[in-house]
Amino acid sequence: MSEFKSEFVYNVETPFDYHKGGQVEKARELILKAPSNRQRRESAKLKQGFFRALKSMADNKGDVDAGDQKGDGAISGDEVVSIIMMSNVDLVDYQESFRDILINDSCFVGDIKLTSPMYDSMSDADTEKLMGEYIATFLLASQLKKMQIE
Repeated sequence: MSEFKSEFVYNVETPFDYHKGGQVEKARELILKAPSNRQRRESAKLKQGFFRALKSMADNKGDVDAGDQKGDGAISGDEVVSIIMMSNVDLVDYQESFRDILINDSCFVGDIKLTSPMYDSMSDADTEKLMGEYIATFLLASQLKKMQIE
């Protein structure tokens, strides 16, 4: 069984400005923490939304085309985002739940907590990719492992 991560580092494709000690710095990487009970509502919304999206893609027998999914049951962040976007899940609400997790003590720029203005300064491409990676790493890894059929 693979070990589940409690944090990971994400390198932003488009660095953004933030303030640290009265100076303007460039954020080049983010430290993401696994959600705790503090983020349980948003976490539940994201998990449930993903599995509803997955269900909407199932055929009459309940099978979902896994495409190029890795043999270990893992799913990539890009695959997560694609599944959400192809479904009837409200992407705007979904993204807001993800944003709420990040600005609620789950994302840091160095030792500084990500704030709403910092999040708003990030590129759309970075937030989309980050959402997929976060969900795949923290919210889906254990559930997909449980569901994997030998």
